[in-house]
Amino acid sequence: MKHKHAFITGAASGIGKALVEALLQDGVSVHAVDLNQTGLDALQLWADTRQFSLEIYQADVCDQQALQKILQDIESTRVRLDLWVNCAAVSGLGAFEDTKAEDYDLFLKINLHSVIDNTRLALKHMQRNGFGKIVNMSSVSGFLPAPMMTNYSLCKHAIVGFSRALQMELKMKDSAVDIVMVAPGFVDTAIINKGGDLGFPEWMSPLLSKPEAVANEILQGLRKDKTEIFPTWNGKLMMLLQKFSPHMMGKNSQLLLKKSWKDVIFNLN
Repeated sequence: MKHKHAFITGAASGIGKALVEALLQDGVSVHAVDLNQTGLDALQLWADTRQFSLEIYQADVCDQQALQKILQDIESTRVRLDLWVNCAAVSGLGAFEDTKAEDYDLFLKINLHSVIDNTRLALKHMQRNGFGKIVNMSSVSGFLPAPMMTNYSLCKHAIVGFSRALQMELKMKDSAVDIVMVAPGFVDTAIINKGGDLGFPEWMSPLLSKPEAVANEILQGLRKDKTEIFPTWNGKLMMLLQKFSPHMMGKNSQLLLKKSWKDVIFNLN
């Protein structure tokens, strides 16, 4: 089924923004949610100059009352959403011992609890309409361990389990709503903090995938009715390495802590 009306969280930047633009260019009417009003305004201007159908909403994805109000406003126009993408997330880089409990709770609230709550919200809407796809954005971090990413990895592992279990449950009930789990690898977005002290190493930048390419891979997977989509070549490679050589994958993950080729060759850090 060709999608007509989409709802996307985390829409003002990164993969979310790229998905909004790709869907609009594909003729889909998009409802975009983000806390970043500046990013939303820029997205609206881009869409207006091309006469695309975009509605923007500034909201915290953890605020269920705000999300319910937005959905009610959409429903009042008799729009029936057939695609809902839970894309909003924040970075969680840092040593476990150095992360305060309240910060850990915040990561869980944004990266996991909001996905669960908003999936429930989308599911009720789509079940009433009798159709729809809900996309939950996980990551290869939901399958592979990586240093300094315990909270992010925790949330992404949980999204994989949650999505797979809900897929089975809805299939058992012959539901017309599908759950799709997406797990990209490393993508050139703000969330990876490229070049930062604990961010993706600048010298490894050529390995990063572009958000636009990831968005196109996701849409191709949705058109083929895939229930799991693994965009990015680097993500596919990491999954393959983990399958055949977990030890090697574990050693390679330490490259994320190296600041240059010199550090790798001479093991300076």
